[in-house]
Amino acid sequence: MNKNWKSKYLVYLIIIGFSIVIISKNNVNLNLEQVNNTDVVKDKFGTKLKQASGYWDPQITKPVGDGPRSVFIEDTNNDGYNDICTANFDDDNVSILLWNNTIGDWNPLITRSVGNTPFSVFIEDTNNDGYNDICTANLIDDTISILLWNNTIGDWNPLITRSVGNAPYSVFIEDTNNDGYNDICTANFYDNTTSILLIIIQLVIGTH
Repeated sequence: MNKNWKSKYLVYLIIIGFSIVIISKNNVNLNLEQVNNTDVVKDKFGTKLKQASGYWDPQITKPVGDGPRSVFIEDTNNDGYNDICTANFDDDNVSILLWNNTIGDWNPLITRSVGNTPFSVFIEDTNNDGYNDICTANLIDDTISILLWNNTIGDWNPLITRSVGNAPYSVFIEDTNNDGYNDICTANFYDNTTSILLIIIQLVIGTH
């Protein structure tokens, strides 16, 4: 009886082991495998879904203006490539590093004047014409500066300023009132307010 019990117990263990293997194959869709010290996530058919390197190359440094307080990465000149833009608090300007895909590096630094002590910079289509623009929140003069991109001349138009609350620390561009058009919003440190500049769209009707 003791031998029979042991035999039955061994058979049960084998059956349970096979069952676990079968369930695992059927239910587990993702597996990690180590390839060149990089985690590669694949589904059960072997299709690669995601690759995460887990480290960064050594830093690259590029000179910008004096006292940079904020940085934003976006396509500033609307050529299809992301660029780097900083708000330079002590220089009252923005520094723009345009990506040059031909040489695989950034072009020489471009600067554009903005308001007094820019604390934050944001790049988005502010006037809803389909092109990204540059907008800064200027701490001391309680304004925002807007540099509209002019695709005809391939440069920014002359500076536009708009008043906001007291000591704007941050600016953001998005559709605030959900009408389908981008607006401008600031966080004003000293008066505990947010300023919202809703865009007014003027439709131009063509004549025949």
